[in-house]
Amino acid sequence: MRYGILFCTAALVCYSTAACAQKYPDKPLRMIVPFAPGGGTDIVARLNSEIGAAITAPDLTERLIALGAEPAVKTPAAFAQYVRDEIVKWAKIVKESGAKLD
Repeated sequence: MRYGILFCTAALVCYSTAACAQKYPDKPLRMIVPFAPGGGTDIVARLNSEIGAAITAPDLTERLIALGAEPAVKTPAAFAQYVRDEIVKWAKIVKESGAKLD
């Protein structure tokens, strides 16, 4: 009985909030970017956008795959994380192999 009342109360709360919910946003949003236009962050974002659009073009994607590449579009932060992960991975492999620089 206790669980039935609890379930009914929870269902009523969920139903009432869903019925009262408004479509978000109901007015235009204004984004504030804390960087100057044309600065380093802006340039990187624009380059990333343009290069991403070029890489996803079907003819270039086919050419890159034919050359053995794996085309992928990443954000600058995701690419930086990928590079850090690769450095850790390959540093371990090189260290375990005992390779030396001549």
